[in-house]
Amino acid sequence: MQSSNDTLISAVIPRIDDLVCVIDDFKDDASNHPAVRSAAIRGLTILNKYYEKTDESFVYRTTMALDPRYKLQYFADQHWPADWINEVKNIVRRVYKEDYPSVAAADRPISPRKPRAPSGDWPSLLRKTSKAVSQQERDELAAFWASPCEPAETDPLQHWLGVLVGRPESRLARMAIDYLSAPASSVDAERAFSRGALTVTHRRHALSDTSTRNSIVLGAWLGATNIIPTDELIRHFQNKASREQPASGSDSAEADVSMDSANEMST
Repeated sequence: MQSSNDTLISAVIPRIDDLVCVIDDFKDDASNHPAVRSAAIRGLTILNKYYEKTDESFVYRTTMALDPRYKLQYFADQHWPADWINEVKNIVRRVYKEDYPSVAAADRPISPRKPRAPSGDWPSLLRKTSKAVSQQERDELAAFWASPCEPAETDPLQHWLGVLVGRPESRLARMAIDYLSAPASSVDAERAFSRGALTVTHRRHALSDTSTRNSIVLGAWLGATNIIPTDELIRHFQNKASREQPASGSDSAEADVSMDSANEMST
């Protein structure tokens, strides 16, 4: 759960389910020592405590319903009651309609109209209502749920980024990227604070907030991606430090961080 740049919030419930299955085997195995079975029971108590916490936020179920590896099929495979699955559908559809409206619907002026009594015979009205409902169910969200799940090794963010490249107007892709980019825990944010404390040392206390932020972000990019050419960056800092002639304490601190950054990156 705490691995950096790996575990998304959509994987929390499935991983808890996996742990429950494993610990259940220990609890029900009569050949295990009573102390082991007792520990398993206590472990299940803790897992259930955190499992119940996921009901306090709609984000967990929403992200799972939007994850191409799980969709609504995961809940059915885990034998969730039908009313629970319908609740997940209603939550996701409500967020989809209210927070991600189509451009045409968002820009359309709203003019108040006086309600009119329905005209015509009831069979024709029922046919019209049924047609409207069927059109609603054939929207982007319903089509996504009706399609097969993607393999377990699929990267959900890369999947939806591909959809967004192919269909920039996709409301569902924007919603899925927003929700699925949420990490499973706050570990990454806490590590960012730790990196900040290591960056602002006694030799860098005069750094501006912009320089501090840029240094931390740049370090994260260098450690997690290959998009920045490290050798070229080191040469840039070394050339910048050799050209500068610091005249004040603040300028001296900026020069120090340039040289320190280049030395740290080279090591």
